[in-house]
Amino acid sequence: MLGAESRFDELAELLSDEVSGESDPKREQRLYSELGHLHQLRTGDMLAALDSFVAAEDWNKAIEVAGANHADRALGRKVCERLLDLSVKAWQRAESGADSPEAQAAGWAVTELSERLLEAGEYEAVVARLLTSAELPFETQRRRELRRDAACLCSIAGRWQARDRTVSSAAPRDAGDEVARSLVTRLALLLEEAGEHAEIVTLWERQATARAAAGDSSGAAALWARAGHLPKNASPPSIARSPATRRAQPCAARTRSKPCRASICHRSATTKRLKCSRPCASSRRRRCSRIARSS
Repeated sequence: MLGAESRFDELAELLSDEVSGESDPKREQRLYSELGHLHQLRTGDMLAALDSFVAAEDWNKAIEVAGANHADRALGRKVCERLLDLSVKAWQRAESGADSPEAQAAGWAVTELSERLLEAGEYEAVVARLLTSAELPFETQRRRELRRDAACLCSIAGRWQARDRTVSSAAPRDAGDEVARSLVTRLALLLEEAGEHAEIVTLWERQATARAAAGDSSGAAALWARAGHLPKNASPPSIARSPATRRAQPCAARTRSKPCRASICHRSATTKRLKCSRPCASSRRRRCSRIARSS
């Protein structure tokens, strides 16, 4: 009757009272699911809908609620953050593996929340969230990817000291470490545009040493040669001859004082690509496209 009269708030209260007194776990789960649908489709209380679906252990529906295109962007970020907090708590209680539903929900929430924060220009919040999430018991590669993306974002935002610490935590363990390789390539491009040529040389020298230690003599030789062609106090000859680089140099000179406004979205579980999601000046668009191609 309450549904027929569109008194959905009152109906939600009745369902909440009923589920709080339910002792049968299966019926309790079903009631929570009904309550979640009621909030999602009728009352519009997305936080309550999320809480209900999480209580019902319906992580797919919880992700659907958090991933909706909310009219209020601040609410969208709040719902994603709530999902991340709830999924991490459930994951820790269950002591389950990285492939469990709650762990997958947590991984999805990290990606979604980071993208929404980037759209709002909250770079430091994204870096902090990525580094915090990297401490969760995800698979090793996933944790390395989170640190790698935090390092790239630190570079673009001009947080050089934070970048150095983050790069150290994502440093290559072996010559076949694809996560570290993509990090090094992206950082080399960013350092190049910032005029940090000495740091580029050091970067490639360290990579060459790591390759040599791993027995990859040909790869190490190529990296030593690359480092040898980069004077520490001048632009690399190959870069200096590039018309595109000459056009981008005025922008590069401002990199340290004014962070690029391009949004860098870290890798999702499905796309695994680096994207630039915010329009920017032509030289900065070229910069983002170069970083994307390096991944």
